Amino acid sequence: LISSLALTLAVTLAPGAVANDFFVNPLTGTDAPGSGLNLTRPAKTLSYASTLANPTDTIFLSAGLYDTASGETFPIVLPPGVHLEGAGEGLTTIQSAFAGQQIDSMIEIDAATGMPANKLRNLTLSQPNGLPTALVMTSHAIDAEACTFEGSFIGLMFEGWDDTAVDSIRVVNCTFAGQLELAMEAVLVPDATNRGSLEFTGNTVSQVMAI
Repeated sequence: LISSLALTLAVTLAPGAVANDFFVNPLTGTDAPGSGLNLTRPAKTLSYASTLANPTDTIFLSAGLYDTASGETFPIVLPPGVHLEGAGEGLTTIQSAFAGQQIDSMIEIDAATGMPANKLRNLTLSQPNGLPTALVMTSHAIDAEACTFEGSFIGLMFEGWDDTAVDSIRVVNCTFAGQLELAMEAVLVPDATNRGSLEFTGNTVSQVMAI
């Protein structure tokens, strides 16, 4: 019985690769080999940490401003299935300032089959000057909760052009403010194998042209 229970737990808790945690601090971190693996030696930028992370990994963002002055390079390409966890809305802020630059998004996520949804938690994404087109542009399943989307033309843009992936959007208890066009734009392309799903609940929308 004990052996059977142990085997069951092993299968349940370790179905695949072990998820890793990465840590970023724009004030005390450094983007050097070996950094980002623990709190005592964090990476400096999300741009760098995103190149280290794999699906199911979580990148923890310390309180602070993540912008070009702190070393960020936009757009930040986040791998499918990688999660972002901030210190709180208004505490962890990712902000771009595209003066004349035609860049489509601040954070981009490409589609991938079989990968979990990207989770965004407890952070603010801000672009007060309109550009880029979207704060977050994704073709992969997205799960955002307790996040603030400020400015840009579109807060969250989902374009599920890859019909081999599940078109899933969950946006809960988020704040959208100051978008010049839409709080969220979603183009779902479900098929018989991959059904689409959309949850948009408990959110606050203000000073936005449309949802």
